[in-house]
Amino acid sequence: MILSNCELTPKQKDIMEKLGVTFTRDINDNFGVVIMEEFKRRVKLLVGLNKGAVILSKNWVLDCIDDKELISNFEEYFIEVSEEDSKKFDGFNLDEIQLSTDSRKPNSLFSGYSFILPELP
Repeated sequence: MILSNCELTPKQKDIMEKLGVTFTRDINDNFGVVIMEEFKRRVKLLVGLNKGAVILSKNWVLDCIDDKELISNFEEYFIEVSEEDSKKFDGFNLDEIQLSTDSRKPNSLFSGYSFILPELP
């Protein structure tokens, strides 16, 4: 799991690790979940989509902690993309992408596209 535009307390991270979650900060690592507080088109989001990761709201983490187990029904926790952001990014529909079976195949979402990414600190 990787966090993007989101903070968890050390206690929250500890509980999630006890539930079986492994956190990473490196986009080159393997991860299947990106946690965000709100939609922001950032490198971690784009890399996560390309890896076939699900993009979930922080509420998923909070509910997992409350339930003392990892919740496998992700759909209700998909991060919301405002209509304004959707228009700004040419009709970007994150729910549609995440529900597409092809997007779950790593490296298929951006197949045929090239990106120039800035050097990260």
